[in-house]
Amino acid sequence: MSTLFIKVFLKTYELADTLRAMNKAKEALDSYNQAIQRFPQDERIYGAKAQALRLQKNYDEALKYFDKAIQMNPENPSFYAGKGDTLRDLNRYQDCLKYFDQAIHYHPENSFYYGAKGRTYLIIKADALRHLDQFDEALKYANLAINWNPNLADNYELKGKSLFVKYQQTFQNSSQRLMRL
Repeated sequence: MSTLFIKVFLKTYELADTLRAMNKAKEALDSYNQAIQRFPQDERIYGAKAQALRLQKNYDEALKYFDKAIQMNPENPSFYAGKGDTLRDLNRYQDCLKYFDQAIHYHPENSFYYGAKGRTYLIIKADALRHLDQFDEALKYANLAINWNPNLADNYELKGKSLFVKYQQTFQNSSQRLMRL
């Protein structure tokens, strides 16, 4: 790869990412489209465009771009995590967990992926109490996330919320039994 190619690629890619960070979604998508036309072989652009589409709540299109990025580089954990986040946005919790598992598989030392999986289990628990066995998994993944990154407050928040819901459920069950006496 020539130095000029790399410089042009980085400028194009950075412009799109900067526009996305500034919440200029339409301009960012236009810039990603230009980057894809110029550098169709680079999976990072497809993944970044998928994130921009997700932020616009264009979930179906985002999933297509995550799939393309995964197809181009099946060992990049951020593509699996992005697809998992998108599926979670669509309330497709069981599907999203599979993608967080893939992200963990390819990057087991990243606490974000454990935390994302744990938060998903917590959402499942909050949405449907019948998932009590998966709720215990939320604590497991919160602890894994803390072990990998003890400096990230979000990991402790997840554990705290998980414990709160667990003990709240225990209290409610005990109260219901007492009321029946």
